[in-house]
Amino acid sequence: MRNLHVFRPTAFDSLEDRVVMATSAGAISGLALSDVLLVQNEVSSAFGRFSGDIFNGLSSVTNFQDSPTTPNPLVGPSLSLLQTTSNERVNLLAQELSDVLSPLRRSGRALVPAMLSIVGGSGPGSLASTTAATMSRLTQAVNATQGPNTTPAQNAAIQQANEDIQSLQTQLSTQIESARVAVNNQVRLFASTPQGRTGGRRARLDLSSATSAITPAYTTFQSGLNSAIAAVPTTPATGTAFQNSMNTLRLQVLNLANTLNSQLGTVIGSSLGSAGSSNRVNTYVRSEINGLSAGSLLGDINEQIDQLDFPPSTGMGTPGTLALSSFNFAISNIVAQSQRETAGFLAVGAS
Repeated sequence: MRNLHVFRPTAFDSLEDRVVMATSAGAISGLALSDVLLVQNEVSSAFGRFSGDIFNGLSSVTNFQDSPTTPNPLVGPSLSLLQTTSNERVNLLAQELSDVLSPLRRSGRALVPAMLSIVGGSGPGSLASTTAATMSRLTQAVNATQGPNTTPAQNAAIQQANEDIQSLQTQLSTQIESARVAVNNQVRLFASTPQGRTGGRRARLDLSSATSAITPAYTTFQSGLNSAIAAVPTTPATGTAFQNSMNTLRLQVLNLANTLNSQLGTVIGSSLGSAGSSNRVNTYVRSEINGLSAGSLLGDINEQIDQLDFPPSTGMGTPGTLALSSFNFAISNIVAQSQRETAGFLAVGAS
């Protein structure tokens, strides 16, 4: 009786092929099921972040108040920025997925090229093409909502434009989901073929080591942030004084974020060595630190600042006290989350 003996390394072990011949084609095994699920989860997470960024950007340009006579002057520049940023975000998604899939040995022969075609290809069915086309139609619809609305016909046109916006957002969501499914289908196909049965390259940094490497930079950032928050007057005399202190805080946060990016760039360069890997990881980290999306570190902190209100005065005109305890708690969580994400980028980039 002949038994089938197949050595099955995982997708991320640096082990050579060792397959004992057997009597059936089943001897050629793909990636272990756990590896397939791990890779697909990473792919889905990347698409989830992409979708969140795109729809956060959309919400910023679809919530303008309609004007009865003239367009809101902020609409045009906001739409232009959204289109540019969405194109860049597609490219970033392709790079992120490339870093997820490239550690699978031999993935460069078919898997990575297939992914790049699905996500960033120039063909009419790629995510880059469909997203650009949908964004163009969304731009037209949003602009239409800003037209005059003083006649029944004009009001009907604006109502139709708002319905088109809803429909196009649903279409965009479907396009993103279709691309995600297509990439994961390619992962499943790769796993079932002979080239998918070998291990990948071993990471030079595990998550713990990556976290240790970036901790000093984040510690400096948190310390500077604590000092900036402590300098905020907790009993502002007027609303104008309050807004001035908030603007000062925003400027300090921006400077701290820029410094953090610079320090992390040095750490990433020394940890990865390769200019190509360092540049890719730095691109992700810069986007995560001070990108335009609402989910960036800078965006999340500014969102918390926006939620701070001028404290109403108490009896006899005594200035109210600005409550910062919940604000400080939220900021600490935001910084901790950013550090975890940056460590993850660095660990993946070291693969």
